[in-house]
Amino acid sequence: MFKTSLFLLLFAFSFPRGFSQCLTPLPPPACAGTEPLLVDNETLAAGTTRWYYGATTTMNSLTLDGGTLVVCGDLTIDKFFMNSGSIYVRPGARFVISSGIGAGLILRGDSYIFNYGVLEIQRNLSFDPGATADKPSVLINASTTAMLKMSNQYFVINDPYSYFVNHGKAEFWGIITDPNSSAGALCFGDGSFTRMAVLINKVADTYS
Repeated sequence: MFKTSLFLLLFAFSFPRGFSQCLTPLPPPACAGTEPLLVDNETLAAGTTRWYYGATTTMNSLTLDGGTLVVCGDLTIDKFFMNSGSIYVRPGARFVISSGIGAGLILRGDSYIFNYGVLEIQRNLSFDPGATADKPSVLINASTTAMLKMSNQYFVINDPYSYFVNHGKAEFWGIITDPNSSAGALCFGDGSFTRMAVLINKVADTYS
Protein backbone atom coordinates (compact mmCIF):
# COMPACT_ATOMS: atom_id res chain seq x y z
CA MET A 1 0.00 0.00 0.00
CA PHE A 2 2.74 2.45 0.98
CA LYS A 3 4.88 1.55 -2.07
CA THR A 4 2.04 2.37 -4.50
CA SER A 5 1.27 5.68 -2.81
CA LEU A 6 4.94 6.62 -2.65
CA PHE A 7 5.33 5.89 -6.36
CA LEU A 8 2.50 8.28 -7.14
CA LEU A 9 4.15 10.97 -5.03
CA LEU A 10 7.51 10.51 -6.71
CA PHE A 11 5.83 10.57 -10.14
CA ALA A 12 4.60 14.07 -9.29
CA PHE A 13 8.20 15.20 -8.73
CA SER A 14 9.12 14.24 -12.31
CA PHE A 15 7.26 17.28 -13.69
CA PRO A 16 8.98 20.67 -14.06
CA ARG A 17 8.80 22.86 -10.98
CA GLY A 18 7.31 25.82 -12.87
CA PHE A 19 3.66 25.01 -12.16
CA SER A 20 1.80 26.89 -9.45
CA GLN A 21 -0.20 24.06 -7.87
CA CYS A 22 1.29 22.64 -4.68
CA LEU A 23 2.32 19.00 -4.39
CA THR A 24 -0.46 16.71 -3.18
CA PRO A 25 0.22 14.98 0.16
CA LEU A 26 -0.29 11.26 0.64
CA PRO A 27 -3.32 10.35 2.79
CA PRO A 28 -2.46 9.15 6.30
CA PRO A 29 -2.79 5.43 7.10
CA ALA A 30 -5.74 4.48 9.30
CA CYS A 31 -5.46 3.86 13.03
CA ALA A 32 -7.64 0.87 13.85
CA GLY A 33 -6.03 0.19 17.22
CA THR A 34 -4.71 -3.20 16.16
CA GLU A 35 -1.52 -2.21 14.34
CA PRO A 36 2.07 -2.85 15.55
CA LEU A 37 2.90 -0.30 18.25
CA LEU A 38 5.98 1.88 18.51
CA VAL A 39 8.45 0.86 21.24
CA ASP A 40 10.76 3.31 23.01
CA ASN A 41 14.38 3.44 21.72
CA GLU A 42 13.38 1.65 18.53
CA THR A 43 15.02 1.91 15.09
CA LEU A 44 12.58 1.58 12.18
CA ALA A 45 14.29 0.07 9.15
CA ALA A 46 12.92 0.07 5.60
CA GLY A 47 9.74 -1.99 5.31
CA THR A 48 8.86 -1.49 8.99
CA THR A 49 5.81 0.57 10.06
CA ARG A 50 4.88 1.40 13.64
CA TRP A 51 1.86 3.23 15.05
CA TYR A 52 1.47 5.30 18.19
CA TYR A 53 -1.92 5.73 19.85
CA GLY A 54 -3.01 5.95 23.46
CA ALA A 55 -2.28 8.31 26.35
CA THR A 56 -0.01 11.34 26.02
CA THR A 57 3.54 9.94 26.15
CA THR A 58 7.17 11.05 26.01
CA MET A 59 9.66 8.49 24.70
CA ASN A 60 13.42 8.67 25.01
CA SER A 61 14.53 8.04 21.43
CA LEU A 62 13.49 6.98 17.94
CA THR A 63 15.52 6.49 14.76
CA LEU A 64 13.89 6.35 11.33
CA ASP A 65 16.19 4.44 9.01
CA GLY A 66 13.83 3.94 6.08
CA GLY A 67 10.78 2.94 8.13
CA THR A 68 7.41 4.61 8.69
CA LEU A 69 5.88 6.19 11.79
CA VAL A 70 2.13 6.83 12.06
CA VAL A 71 1.12 9.10 14.95
CA CYS A 72 -2.50 8.71 16.09
CA GLY A 73 -2.22 10.25 19.58
CA ASP A 74 -0.03 12.74 21.47
CA LEU A 75 3.61 11.67 21.24
CA THR A 76 6.88 13.43 22.15
CA ILE A 77 10.28 12.01 21.22
CA ASP A 78 13.18 13.41 23.26
CA LYS A 79 16.00 12.23 20.96
CA PHE A 80 14.82 11.88 17.37
CA PHE A 81 16.96 10.87 14.37
CA MET A 82 15.82 10.54 10.75
CA ASN A 83 18.16 9.12 8.13
CA SER A 84 15.26 8.37 5.77
CA GLY A 85 11.66 7.21 5.97
CA SER A 86 8.15 8.61 6.38
CA ILE A 87 6.11 10.25 9.13
CA TYR A 88 2.33 10.66 9.13
CA VAL A 89 0.68 12.80 11.82
CA ARG A 90 -3.03 12.05 11.63
CA PRO A 91 -5.85 14.59 12.12
CA GLY A 92 -6.30 15.27 15.84
CA ALA A 93 -2.85 13.85 16.66
CA ARG A 94 0.21 15.70 17.94
CA PHE A 95 3.87 14.85 17.38
CA VAL A 96 6.67 16.75 19.12
CA ILE A 97 10.32 16.40 18.11
CA SER A 98 12.07 17.64 21.23
CA SER A 99 15.40 19.43 21.55
CA GLY A 100 16.74 16.54 23.62
CA ILE A 101 20.02 16.12 21.73
CA GLY A 102 20.56 19.84 21.30
CA ALA A 103 21.49 19.69 17.59
CA GLY A 104 19.45 20.49 14.52
CA LEU A 105 17.53 17.89 12.51
CA ILE A 106 19.18 17.42 9.10
CA LEU A 107 17.47 15.52 6.27
CA ARG A 108 19.40 14.48 3.16
CA GLY A 109 16.76 12.86 0.99
CA ASP A 110 14.33 9.94 0.92
CA SER A 111 12.47 11.64 3.80
CA TYR A 112 8.75 12.46 3.84
CA ILE A 113 6.74 14.19 6.57
CA PHE A 114 2.97 14.57 6.14
CA ASN A 115 1.26 16.53 8.91
CA TYR A 116 -2.54 16.48 9.20
CA GLY A 117 -2.57 17.33 12.92
CA VAL A 118 -0.06 19.25 15.04
CA LEU A 119 3.66 18.90 14.38
CA GLU A 120 6.05 20.71 16.71
CA ILE A 121 9.78 20.70 15.95
CA GLN A 122 11.89 22.16 18.75
CA ARG A 123 15.15 22.07 16.77
CA ASN A 124 16.37 23.82 13.64
CA LEU A 125 15.39 21.83 10.54
CA SER A 126 17.66 21.66 7.48
CA PHE A 127 17.13 20.03 4.10
CA ASP A 128 20.75 19.53 3.01
CA PRO A 129 22.33 18.14 -0.19
CA GLY A 130 21.93 14.41 -0.70
CA ALA A 131 18.36 14.23 -1.99
CA THR A 132 17.63 13.20 -5.59
CA ALA A 133 14.70 13.56 -7.95
CA ASP A 134 13.37 10.12 -6.97
CA LYS A 135 14.38 10.42 -3.29
CA PRO A 136 13.56 14.01 -2.27
CA SER A 137 13.11 15.62 1.14
CA VAL A 138 9.48 16.63 1.61
CA LEU A 139 7.56 18.37 4.40
CA ILE A 140 3.86 18.95 3.79
CA ASN A 141 1.48 20.65 6.20
CA ALA A 142 -1.26 18.68 4.58
CA SER A 143 -4.68 20.14 5.46
CA THR A 144 -6.35 23.45 6.28
CA THR A 145 -6.50 22.41 9.97
CA ALA A 146 -2.87 21.25 10.17
CA MET A 147 -0.49 23.21 12.40
CA LEU A 148 3.31 23.25 12.13
CA LYS A 149 5.11 24.90 15.05
CA MET A 150 8.76 25.94 14.78
CA SER A 151 8.25 29.30 16.45
CA ASN A 152 11.80 29.60 17.83
CA GLN A 153 13.62 27.64 15.12
CA TYR A 154 15.03 28.10 11.64
CA PHE A 155 13.98 26.07 8.61
CA VAL A 156 16.70 25.91 5.94
CA ILE A 157 16.44 24.52 2.41
CA ASN A 158 19.81 24.01 0.72
CA ASP A 159 19.07 21.25 -1.78
CA PRO A 160 17.45 21.31 -5.25
CA TYR A 161 15.21 18.31 -4.48
CA SER A 162 13.74 19.53 -1.20
CA TYR A 163 10.22 20.93 -0.82
CA PHE A 164 7.93 22.48 1.76
CA VAL A 165 4.17 22.80 1.19
CA ASN A 166 1.80 24.58 3.55
CA HIS A 167 -1.95 24.11 3.29
CA GLY A 168 -2.63 25.04 6.93
CA LYS A 169 -0.83 27.16 9.52
CA ALA A 170 2.92 27.27 10.02
CA GLU A 171 5.09 29.33 12.37
CA PHE A 172 8.89 29.67 12.19
CA TRP A 173 11.48 31.97 13.65
CA GLY A 174 13.00 32.08 10.19
CA ILE A 175 12.98 30.48 6.73
CA ILE A 176 16.23 30.43 4.73
CA THR A 177 16.51 29.29 1.12
CA ASP A 178 20.22 28.87 0.42
CA PRO A 179 21.90 28.77 -3.03
CA ASN A 180 21.29 25.06 -3.65
CA SER A 181 17.50 25.38 -3.30
CA SER A 182 15.33 25.48 -6.42
CA ALA A 183 12.44 27.44 -7.89
CA GLY A 184 9.14 26.32 -6.39
CA ALA A 185 10.80 24.81 -3.31
CA LEU A 186 8.10 26.39 -1.11
CA CYS A 187 4.45 26.33 -2.08
CA PHE A 188 1.62 27.91 -0.09
CA GLY A 189 -1.93 26.73 -0.71
CA ASP A 190 -5.00 28.93 -0.87
CA GLY A 191 -5.95 30.25 2.57
CA SER A 192 -2.76 29.00 4.21
CA PHE A 193 -0.98 31.05 6.88
CA THR A 194 2.80 31.24 7.28
CA ARG A 195 4.52 33.42 9.87
CA MET A 196 8.22 34.07 10.42
CA ALA A 197 10.37 36.81 11.96
CA VAL A 198 13.25 36.28 9.50
CA LEU A 199 13.12 35.51 5.78
CA ILE A 200 16.34 35.04 3.78
CA ASN A 201 15.96 34.07 0.13
CA LYS A 202 19.04 33.52 -2.04
CA VAL A 203 17.39 31.93 -5.10
CA ALA A 204 14.83 33.44 -7.47
CA ASP A 205 11.27 32.10 -7.53
CA THR A 206 11.63 29.73 -4.59
CA TYR A 207 8.15 30.74 -3.34
CA SER A 208 4.90 29.95 -5.16
